[in-house]
Amino acid sequence: MTLLLLRIRMLETSLPHFGFLAWNLFLAWVPMVLALVMLALHRLRAPSLVIGLVGVPWLLFLPNAPYLATDIIHLRTEWGGVPPWFDVVLVLSAAATGVMIGYTALYTVHGIVDERLGALPGWLFALVVLPVVAIGVYLGRVLRFNSWDAIVDTGDLFRVTVGRSSSPLENPFVLAAVALMTILLLAGYVIFLAAASAAGDIVNGRRRRSA
Repeated sequence: MTLLLLRIRMLETSLPHFGFLAWNLFLAWVPMVLALVMLALHRLRAPSLVIGLVGVPWLLFLPNAPYLATDIIHLRTEWGGVPPWFDVVLVLSAAATGVMIGYTALYTVHGIVDERLGALPGWLFALVVLPVVAIGVYLGRVLRFNSWDAIVDTGDLFRVTVGRSSSPLENPFVLAAVALMTILLLAGYVIFLAAASAAGDIVNGRRRRSA
């Protein structure tokens, strides 16, 4: 849907504006693909260490999914004479897609941890991952770091992250931004889990009736 709207916009305006959404969507799909790789390894009964090694890049790229929701800041600018409502639909479509991909990727890995270690460790895992994702979104949107900077620019990323987090009371904006993002992500994930559970109950009910 997002790519179709983006294509229509580019054809009508002959301008590349909002083209970054295609790249951001690609990055959002990376953790989903890695989550599926982890799930395949889990079903093949691979050692937890092997799954954990795939989990490292999964966690590094996971913030790229909800990051798409922050692209709404670009709605402040009108590009190419396109009706504002069209750009709103375009950006919200990308944001919704990114958030759903992120939750699905987390849900997949959450399930793996749940099956291997139990329900409580599974939830503890999710509760640790969500603040990390919030920090990643902040680093990307505000400080303009990318996921691969954890490898190619480790020193600068470490220096900035430690500098901003060492005295949180001196950086109230950072603390507030990460806390708010974490709360929103957690609330959304709980709703996502409830919807997934309800959908599962409906499917199971239909299967029992058909049987």
